[in-house]
Amino acid sequence: MKVINIQNLSYSINKKRILKNIHFSIEKNERVALLGSNGSGKSTIIDVIVDNFSPSSGQVNVFESVFKDHKRKIGVLYDNSPFFPALKVHELISFTSSIYNIKERDNAIIDQLKDSLGISNIEQSLFHALSKGERKKVGVILSLIHDPTLLIADEPTSFLDPSMRNAYWRILSERKDLTVLFTTHLWEEAQRYADKVVFINDGEQLFETDTISNFLSDKYLNGDKKIVVDGASEVERLLPEATIVTYNDQHHIFSRSFKATLDTIQNSVKKYSLLEKSLEDIYHYLIVKQKQ
Repeated sequence: MKVINIQNLSYSINKKRILKNIHFSIEKNERVALLGSNGSGKSTIIDVIVDNFSPSSGQVNVFESVFKDHKRKIGVLYDNSPFFPALKVHELISFTSSIYNIKERDNAIIDQLKDSLGISNIEQSLFHALSKGERKKVGVILSLIHDPTLLIADEPTSFLDPSMRNAYWRILSERKDLTVLFTTHLWEEAQRYADKVVFINDGEQLFETDTISNFLSDKYLNGDKKIVVDGASEVERLLPEATIVTYNDQHHIFSRSFKATLDTIQNSVKKYSLLEKSLEDIYHYLIVKQKQ
């Protein structure tokens, strides 16, 4: 069963196009990452899925109907948690528990979430007085408190320190029947935890949804490693046969003949790095391909 199915989704506001022909689906128990640069439209896609915005055209189905019919089995985590700022943390947990008719006392899920995220020292604090990282911890708890089967999360680990990011993904890994759609600016996090990726650029989908392994195979860019040199270098002239992806003022070089390419770089460039191929490389490569 398709947990989320999006067909030809477009969204405009005041005649300005925000999204155009987005199309992807998510099967049960999959983890799918929406990846793109700032302003690419990732958060808007989530807003349309959860009925904050109505699409200008196209269809968005959740559990083969609409979002509002399945709210009790869906968790939503926003980048900036929109909670009552004057309530204390324990009051927010109690309030959310009551919405789902959950008995907070002796509830194993709530106790596990509190323990995993270490919130005992902030339960008596007002939400507006919390740091951004502490607010995100509370948001994580409230998005999972009712043991949802679908989690939709916008930048779920932003503001969390590395240990808490690991705790978050450990919490999700323990839920075997959980389907997850998430956005992140931590490309390595998506590469590690997602099953599939949807690339978004300027409101459009760059390519069909694919698995991490397929995106990182030789299907798009050759080899497992790349050579990275400063953007001021004349590598295009030196390496006419190589595939060069330029972003962040650097040239990321891929080649079928990696050793020969590396020899050329070593003889011509003073500073260079050898790194693993990444999802960000594929993203910027597909942007160029889309424009051609």
